[in-house]
Amino acid sequence: MPNPFAPDEVQKIKELKGLIATNLKFKMLEFPVLLWEFLDKRAVLTGGAIPSLFHGEQPNDYDLYLKDQASIDAFNKIILPDSDVMKFVEDVNPKYMVGDFLVDGKLVTAQAVTFKNKVQVITMHAADAREKFDYIHCMVQYFPHTDNLYISKHQFDVIKAKRLEYNPKGITNNNMQQVRRMKYVKRGWEEA
Repeated sequence: MPNPFAPDEVQKIKELKGLIATNLKFKMLEFPVLLWEFLDKRAVLTGGAIPSLFHGEQPNDYDLYLKDQASIDAFNKIILPDSDVMKFVEDVNPKYMVGDFLVDGKLVTAQAVTFKNKVQVITMHAADAREKFDYIHCMVQYFPHTDNLYISKHQFDVIKAKRLEYNPKGITNNNMQQVRRMKYVKRGWEEA
């Protein structure tokens, strides 16, 4: 099967992969070795950080999904209220945050754990949840342990054009969809 990417696109993908690897490595090195090694082997970066880096923008956060339910269960054993890892977890701002927190005063919920360095580990779904993401541009994935970036030609084109295109297999919530759509429109993305 011929390569669908033009030579300049291949170069852009190589540069993007290097940028992702460097940014994520610096984020991970802020963690204790136990957490860094765990995430390196069991996490997948996906979501809005990759398109942001593609366009030279600073990501709001880095969403890491764990590869499977066994990895989520193992991660939950690392994130215990009395563990040293808690000092790296973002504090709850009572002025802005309302919700069910699993660890008092820390951004640990049944959905995710948010760290101070803007890494967010998603715990409500494993990495295969990306198949049902709302937007095509958020479905690209990067595996830190193997340094593999998976991006289709379609995903590349949508990201390059900053075109909002719904994933036909995506699960959407109309209220949340409006919020996310407006967030991207404000950043210069156009609807398909």
